[in-house]
Amino acid sequence: MQLVESFLSIQGEGKYNGKLAIFMRFAGCNFNCLGFNVKISKNDKTLIGCDTIRAVFTKDFKESYETLNANELLKRVIKLKQDFDPIVVITGGEPLIHYENPEFIKFIQMLLKNKFEIHFESNGSIEIDFDRYPFYKECI
Repeated sequence: MQLVESFLSIQGEGKYNGKLAIFMRFAGCNFNCLGFNVKISKNDKTLIGCDTIRAVFTKDFKESYETLNANELLKRVIKLKQDFDPIVVITGGEPLIHYENPEFIKFIQMLLKNKFEIHFESNGSIEIDFDRYPFYKECI
């Protein structure tokens, strides 16, 4: 899995605003939009997109990503957790483009097994097959 960044912070959006959270930002998005019109220069060109531009323009930023398997991702979450009880926010780009990826599935199932509350930040365009992947119903 290509991880753009991971960090412990405060959730600043939505119903869970103010809750301590570990953010796991994965590379890739199924949209190619202007987003919030964020502009950044990279490789002698101007990229325009959303506020998570590094996660969306995978060809331009892939050298800065970490490639981690499910076990390594869980270790990262546990390290960031410290002695706190944060939620885990799975974000991107669009994280649900990975929902059928075996390593992603393993990571989500490991988080659930370890009693983490998982939240997805999604553009809402990916329809999960809940019959085939019922454990996603345990996530927010």
